[in-house]
Amino acid sequence: MKILLDTPVLVWVAADSVHLDDKARRLILDEGNELYFSAASIWEIGLRGAASFDGPPVDVRMLRRGLLDAGYREVPVRSEHAMAVQEFEDLPVDSFARLLLAQARYEGLMLMSAKPGLIAHKAGILPI
Repeated sequence: MKILLDTPVLVWVAADSVHLDDKARRLILDEGNELYFSAASIWEIGLRGAASFDGPPVDVRMLRRGLLDAGYREVPVRSEHAMAVQEFEDLPVDSFARLLLAQARYEGLMLMSAKPGLIAHKAGILPI
């Protein structure tokens, strides 16, 4: 399975947080799954800081390098993703979450998230 991790999930993975349930840990550790992160998540963490996602302070450069070294693949933000965000204007989530959902849909990825506004959308979401 190809899985794009939502921003809080990335922070929790980096911190080995208790916020990750057993299902999420199994999916992340399953070598049969391909794990992805968005350039938008790196941007969001840089703007807001990891503490806003219940994580310890993190250097986004080190986080990105660590993800790449661990075999995660980066999804750049493309204009197609930005245009696809319009499909999700009615979702009660922030712009970054909408962009990640649009990226997941456009790129054929499942989005792993704990955000209720995304989970309620259901299609293409792996709730944790």
